[in-house]
Amino acid sequence: MPTRTQGTADEWIGLQTTWRAYDDQRQALLVALAVRYGPDWRIACRRADQHRLDRLANACRRVEARAYAWLARHSPRDWSSSVPIGHVMRDLSYADAVTSGQLAVVPPPAYGQTVDDARAFAWPVASDAGSAGIVAVLALALALTGSVAASAAFGAASHAWIVISYGVAVGLAVVLRRKAGI
Repeated sequence: MPTRTQGTADEWIGLQTTWRAYDDQRQALLVALAVRYGPDWRIACRRADQHRLDRLANACRRVEARAYAWLARHSPRDWSSSVPIGHVMRDLSYADAVTSGQLAVVPPPAYGQTVDDARAFAWPVASDAGSAGIVAVLALALALTGSVAASAAFGAASHAWIVISYGVAVGLAVVLRRKAGI
């Protein structure tokens, strides 16, 4: 894993402030177009208005690209696919952006994710992901080995033991991750 450098808070806040200014202008223009032309404003608006809207949207995208490049250099998390862009650009604090520990705020889930996915994203980043993976695999292997023995003792039709043991293994892995601070 590449080493992360410490970016300054002023850089991050500057990117967010610039994006907010462009996005606020874009949102105000959208409202003004909807008021002026009605619900079908996209069809009825002038080419100059559409060009202004496109310029503001492109400016937002350029700042977003710079912000995600900054996060890739300075953050141990991958913010590009797990968190909505509005949260990253408006609400993400500098401290949360650069920490490998528990996030101060659980971000809202991105499209297609669940609240549990967002909570898992907010957990501390593993400093040694290999050891956490080994612990989880060992816990799962122990639980499944015990379930196979129990299944053999109670007959091949008893698959409930496997399901129960898998749930215990997953729960044990979660507890071990939390205790290890990962």
